[in-house]
Amino acid sequence: MAVSNDVYFYKLAVALGADRLVGTARDLGVGVATGVDLPGESAGRLGSPELAAAEGQPWYGGSTVILGIGQGDLQVTPLQNAGWTAAIATGALVTPRLAMALGTGPGTSAPLPAPPPRPLPFDADLGPVREGMRAVVAGGTGSRLNDLPVPVGAKTGTAQDGGLRDDEYDNWMSAVAPLTDPEIVMTALVQGPGTGGNSASAVVDDALHWFYEHHDEVLAVGPPAP
Repeated sequence: MAVSNDVYFYKLAVALGADRLVGTARDLGVGVATGVDLPGESAGRLGSPELAAAEGQPWYGGSTVILGIGQGDLQVTPLQNAGWTAAIATGALVTPRLAMALGTGPGTSAPLPAPPPRPLPFDADLGPVREGMRAVVAGGTGSRLNDLPVPVGAKTGTAQDGGLRDDEYDNWMSAVAPLTDPEIVMTALVQGPGTGGNSASAVVDDALHWFYEHHDEVLAVGPPAP
């Protein structure tokens, strides 16, 4: 994870097989709408042998291999990416919410309930993944985040984009801080032209610096008491 080694994850996908790979992705919310309180949310797409058969398309061994690095028959939103980043860090998948309360004025607002977090069935096995996320920042492709005042875990990446030239990619970074006691997750997507996560890393680094410079006042904002 620290050096974003595609070949390792190709081999891991083969070792897992399509069913375990897709099943784990579904547990993390891949291919499913997050349930955020906004209209028109895209659920993205998670390819699978079953979906390919239903659509009359073949599923090759290479389809599993390429899915192992998040390519192939896969579409995700930045919000979904942030959701499973938080889930890996905390062991539970949450439903994002923008609205905190409903009311017509001071003293009339009532907090809006949010669905409870959904524990991941494999939380006990996520230690190596969290260590890998920390290694990304400590000495890997996300080392730019080393200047933050807390230990950060992250993953950089690139994604194909039909709106770009063949030699251009979207840059991604998803980060959580502090990794030891998570309180914020941030995902950035920057469209082209690079082949790494550098531009997305700059966005996340700047935004996390702002967050920690205004930490107390940000966390003081919350829904009114019932």
